[in-house]
Amino acid sequence: MRISYFCILFCFAITSNLYAQRFTESVFSEIEISYDNVYGNADSWDALFNGVNLPADLNFDLYQPPQSDTMTKRPLVLTFFGGAFLRGSSQRPDMIAWCDSLAHYGYVAAAVNYRLGFNPVLGGESIGPDTGMKRAAWRAIQDARAAVRYFKHNHETYGIDTTQIYLLGNSAGSITAIHAAFMNPDEWIPEAGEVDDGANNVDLGLLDESTSLEASHFNHTTDVSAVIALWGATMDVNYIEPTENIPVMLVHGTADNIVPYDEGSAFNFGTGYNLTFTLYGSLPIHEHMESLGMTHEFYSYPNQPHAFYSCGEMSLTELERDSFPCEYWAPIFYDGIDFLASVNPYVDDLTHRADQSLSPEFHVFPNPAIDCVEIKTEFEAGQNHHIEIFNSIGKKVKDIWTSEVSVKVDISSLPEGMYLIQVSNRDKKTVKKLIIEEG
Repeated sequence: MRISYFCILFCFAITSNLYAQRFTESVFSEIEISYDNVYGNADSWDALFNGVNLPADLNFDLYQPPQSDTMTKRPLVLTFFGGAFLRGSSQRPDMIAWCDSLAHYGYVAAAVNYRLGFNPVLGGESIGPDTGMKRAAWRAIQDARAAVRYFKHNHETYGIDTTQIYLLGNSAGSITAIHAAFMNPDEWIPEAGEVDDGANNVDLGLLDESTSLEASHFNHTTDVSAVIALWGATMDVNYIEPTENIPVMLVHGTADNIVPYDEGSAFNFGTGYNLTFTLYGSLPIHEHMESLGMTHEFYSYPNQPHAFYSCGEMSLTELERDSFPCEYWAPIFYDGIDFLASVNPYVDDLTHRADQSLSPEFHVFPNPAIDCVEIKTEFEAGQNHHIEIFNSIGKKVKDIWTSEVSVKVDISSLPEGMYLIQVSNRDKKTVKKLIIEEG
């Protein structure tokens, strides 16, 4: 296990009103991060089509406030990466950004690895994507539920409140989170049973018959208290039952051609092959929850593609866009913080952030820039405000408090690439892109 301490996002000094601000503002200047913590062990996918048992450990990266934190029962956010159940890990940039930021806000956060793998190219049957993807999704859901049980069993070790566990997922990770939260232990999909041929053709078992390290972990429920679903979907909206009134935040672009915004086939990465893995995206989930009167927030982004807080080309090898963060990261992050605050019983002040239309305006020039950039705001002279610059993986590289209307920032030490500049005053924030070019 490797331990490191560093600050990536939104670092403020810890003040006497820390707990008044906690969970709605960044309050810890340092956090603790530990990698490769094992939460379970399960049969992994057999790429050689032998159908043999290949047990492997499953791990997570943990982000939490420093040891000086005096709060002993803290909400936990478990995050699950995207990648079509084929690629990805806890080290994807958006998972790092979410977990690191949440820890600075006072949450305990874990980026969870889950089992991956199926044959994406052959036609139907058990060895191809028709069945293989559903079996991969089933394994991921089993793993997510095992992670919940693990943290409930070890709640004293991690200082968490077992009644305040939240799930957050991106794409396949979002599909995993939704099903982990809403499926019942006795629910089943036929593809999870034993198949005639193909890799790992054994019966995968029920939802809670896999992954946990110790028998004692099964003494704990997999109940969670909220879900943030980023461009996610479900195999059946009827898994979401009115008796399971778990608050959900849905975020989806209407032009998503990978995980359907409405109803459709999933993960057709330009192959033209129509998978029988039909999914119901954020729109039908919203409509279903609305009809049942269930608590949820729905953020529909017109004309936006899949995973649009990243940008650039979609890599068909890594199944990830080549640049993060992009302009939608900040509003999605703050909507997520507000949503969690609304369900978190430790938050007294539920005043949400101002609408973006009320956010402070500022100008950046030159842009692109080489050695120096000037940031000119429209604040009144003498009004204190905060300027932060973040690199492409969300690490803060400049942190300036000022009351000057115009500030020149030396960027000569920063490598070329895309950055984000955030200007804020109290509860109003605006983010703009900055391109640094080589001199």
